[in-house]
Amino acid sequence: MKYISIGVALCIMILSCTSSKSAQKSVFKPNESDTSTVDMKYRQLDTVEVTPESNSENTDDVKTTQLLPYQPSYTRRWDILHTSLVLKFDWHEEQVIGHAKLKLIPLFYTIDSLELDAKTFDIKTISANGRSVNYSYHDNILKVILGKKYTRADTLDLIIDYIAKPSENTTKGSAAITDDNGLYFINAHNNEPTLPTQLWSQGETENNSRWFPTIDKPNERMTIDITLTVPDSMVTLSNGLMTTSIKNSDHSRTDTWVMDQPIAPYLVMIAAGPFARVSEQWQGIPVDYYVDKAYAPYAKDIFNHTPEMLSFFSEKLGIKYPWKKFSQIIVKKYVSGAMENTTAVVFGDFIEKTHRELIDEPNDYIVAHEMFHHWFGDYVTCESWSNLTLNEGFANYSEYLWMEHKYGKYEADRHREEELTGYISSVSFGKPHDLIDYRYADKENMFDAHSYNKGGLVLHMLRNYVGDDAFFASLHLYLTKHAYQSVEVHDLRMAFEEVTGEDLHWFFDQWYLDKGHPALTYTYDYDQANKNIALHLSQTQAKGFPNVFVLPIDIDIHHTNGTIERKRIRMNERDQVVDIASNDKPALLVIDPNRVLLSEWNEPELSSEEYSYQWKHCNNFQLRLSALSALTEDKSYPAIWHEAIADPYWNIRLRALDYVPNLNKADLETLSTIAHSDPHSQVRAAAIRILGEKDAAGLEKLLEHSIQSDSAFIVISEALKVMGKINPSKALSLSKTMEKEKNNMMQEAIADIVVNHDDPSNIEYLESKLISNAALASSLVEKYIGLMNNQPSDVIFTKGIFLYQQAIKKDVDKNNKFYFTKGLFDLKEILLTRAIQQKDDAKKIALEEDVKNLKSRIQEIKEKETDIQLKGILGQFN
Repeated sequence: MKYISIGVALCIMILSCTSSKSAQKSVFKPNESDTSTVDMKYRQLDTVEVTPESNSENTDDVKTTQLLPYQPSYTRRWDILHTSLVLKFDWHEEQVIGHAKLKLIPLFYTIDSLELDAKTFDIKTISANGRSVNYSYHDNILKVILGKKYTRADTLDLIIDYIAKPSENTTKGSAAITDDNGLYFINAHNNEPTLPTQLWSQGETENNSRWFPTIDKPNERMTIDITLTVPDSMVTLSNGLMTTSIKNSDHSRTDTWVMDQPIAPYLVMIAAGPFARVSEQWQGIPVDYYVDKAYAPYAKDIFNHTPEMLSFFSEKLGIKYPWKKFSQIIVKKYVSGAMENTTAVVFGDFIEKTHRELIDEPNDYIVAHEMFHHWFGDYVTCESWSNLTLNEGFANYSEYLWMEHKYGKYEADRHREEELTGYISSVSFGKPHDLIDYRYADKENMFDAHSYNKGGLVLHMLRNYVGDDAFFASLHLYLTKHAYQSVEVHDLRMAFEEVTGEDLHWFFDQWYLDKGHPALTYTYDYDQANKNIALHLSQTQAKGFPNVFVLPIDIDIHHTNGTIERKRIRMNERDQVVDIASNDKPALLVIDPNRVLLSEWNEPELSSEEYSYQWKHCNNFQLRLSALSALTEDKSYPAIWHEAIADPYWNIRLRALDYVPNLNKADLETLSTIAHSDPHSQVRAAAIRILGEKDAAGLEKLLEHSIQSDSAFIVISEALKVMGKINPSKALSLSKTMEKEKNNMMQEAIADIVVNHDDPSNIEYLESKLISNAALASSLVEKYIGLMNNQPSDVIFTKGIFLYQQAIKKDVDKNNKFYFTKGLFDLKEILLTRAIQQKDDAKKIALEEDVKNLKSRIQEIKEKETDIQLKGILGQFN
């Protein structure tokens, strides 16, 4: 599963997801398969125990962690061999009418009862091997009393007739999976004209047992067939292949899907709705895309490069895609980003885009993420949620692998930089924990920037340490050895040890079985007399993290003759000096030149000459950017800036536009050329923004050309915003022609323009977008309130009621509930200010009554809120 900006929105609440690298030659090209450590002299500066130190500032956190219970893998007593489901649906009541057949055997011990997960069920009948049996049903656990003892030689055929009522679930989801009903009826009563009627499931973590009885644990595995009866107008999808499809006399249709390779229960899925299906094949395997009918022309582009990815990952891992089909479906009101259900991936409709939208926001990363799960997560599955990173860390790292393959190392490293920033930020805001966390408070908490971001970053370090050949050989062994099995982290370690011949406990213990990350500081001096570089390294990470991380660190020595010598050292002390022989004082010494270490850095300030050398000679995205930003005040910067805005890599060009020197007329003309013709849309948009800030001559003509001719919405929206500053009336006229655009950037740009024009139709435009586009609520509510300041008091009161109605909608997003409530509070405050200033007693009383009314609505929202965290945040509004 791919999460989107976990925790970011609530943090915001509290405080107020094609260009190849330039080929640069160097004499030295490190051999990635050479992992030998160079012999060096080490001088220990300080004696430090290599043990974690408790964080005195977070003593309570440490104690709490120690008191949390160990979270074991589920103890298996039975093994489900096969599940057969026959399902019909009561759309009006949002219920599943189910007939389940389970074939099971005792795992080892003789046993006379069976416990199944069956959440929010009405149990009708149960029979075991053809005879009725007794059962009890409490706390969503169905305990079946079998009436005889079963041994490993016995097979149990269990039949259960039931009604599942997933919509009656009263528990909540998590930051990554915002709801846990397991099965969802979308617009089941056909009362939302903009929505199709759909049905879809979301099983992770243990929520498929809300619509069929099972042992809902990740270390269970079974084959399954599912028969679905739905209206004939609908298309269905499930795991595996459809074997029959029969039209019934009542205008329904019955489809049967068969999954004859074993999968974990949480990876089972069903979906039904009026989807369009676009099909192709990859090496004889069906590849299908299910989308809204309006998006059928864009389906193959929405699921970017799917066949090419299947080839790339199959070749990289040495294991051909191991399933019989690969389907991807987009559903409405999805409760997560995407989900890797085996052979049938589900996505939220945020990825459903037109060709023009895909220019700015392609879907490569998330398509790769969910596809890679079909090896890591589906083919080989974490045995417990504590080991979740064995699913999500690999899927996260697939994004790097794909970008490196398709777009070059610079693009992959840029993505890595974002992942590192996300992880470091999460630690600063939250509480660090072991990557393999056996003492989580709630399994849903495992879906965080540790399991995803950190998991991928750790794999990147491991790849760099053992080398590419050993890395992928180890993954091949791991997948081959544990195919169709559940695994824990030690299985991964032993696969790497078997391939490399090296004991890797030191790596896995500190990165997987402990918390935190190092913070590194270094300086170096050159001793001319002894021809020696003295490199002083320090680890300065916070208390509560391990005092010392063992770090293999690559070092590039850039000699004055233009050659580059790479050495690998091993840092295993808190404070350490490494002596490195060198016949000359290096032009530059670069620590971790490929930027693979998961670390925070406090790097020494270099001279202008050294930064210039780093800019020109270090072929690494982060190092070149840090040099670029460091040189912005240097006299040489204008020349370097011109190099940067012509760089082959788009993000270097984009970042250079964040550091603009004093521009002359020729520079402005260069920016105009970039705004017209740079191959990357973000660079064109940035050039337009800068030209708008500089009030360049002839800009209006350029803006009008971009608005009318550019293909990318990010460029058009930026041009509209700038036009709004230099010619508001023309901007309004142009924006009116684009009000039907569904693109978020366009809607926000139009909102920026209309908010400055006091026209009732502009209020109506913002209201329509607040209703139809939940993703923009945070910015649109603010603009909406801005429009209210000059409105009559009765209009403000009416609009307050409108925001109240949005806040209390059944399916309103938690974050949007905050924004709507805040907007309601702001309107109440406007009326309160007017009441205080009002001299007419009758009008004052009327205003005070409106204030009282809106205040009561705010109180109602707070009282009905059940989410404790959100309830606390809403408490600031009175």
